[in-house]
Amino acid sequence: MAIQYPHPFKKMYAHQARLFKRLPLRMSQWGLLEIKENFNRGGYIDESGNFVPWKKRSPNTWGKKNNNGRALLVLRARLKRSLKAAPLYNEARVITDVEYAGLHQNGFKGMQAVKPGKRTATVSRRVRGGYTGLGQKTRSKKVTFQGSRHNVKGFSRKVNIPARPFMEVGGTAFRQWENKILTEIDQLFLKS
Repeated sequence: MAIQYPHPFKKMYAHQARLFKRLPLRMSQWGLLEIKENFNRGGYIDESGNFVPWKKRSPNTWGKKNNNGRALLVLRARLKRSLKAAPLYNEARVITDVEYAGLHQNGFKGMQAVKPGKRTATVSRRVRGGYTGLGQKTRSKKVTFQGSRHNVKGFSRKVNIPARPFMEVGGTAFRQWENKILTEIDQLFLKS
């Protein structure tokens, strides 16, 4: 006759399986938060824990004048919004589907070809309204409407985009994650 005793680590194996199943997702989410924080910082933290700022934007001599004080890599925040935590079975990953993400991450120096095409010019005019009020002042309003369509020739231009590595996670973040994981493993032993 034999008496069957429960295995002492059976409960712990179940907790361990759950922990290691959700660990890649948690690490991907932690990495995503750290990468999005890089956009707020305007740089990243390297392996030794030092802050490395991104290279500043060159002064704008044409076009919009208000770009100089704007945050780097954020105009409409498409790149920042496209970042997603996408873990695999045993691998934590953060991915993006924006085609120009690699150019900003690694930098680019070279020629860019612009294809020929058609451009629709927009025309702005000031339109006067009727007279109102006691002062008999004329109201005017700026109206933008579609103008003529014309062909634009193809051309190429020199492009020099400095590397602004936004998908970097520094050593301090790894140490924080390691502490969180070790705490969860300690909790695993306490539960069983």
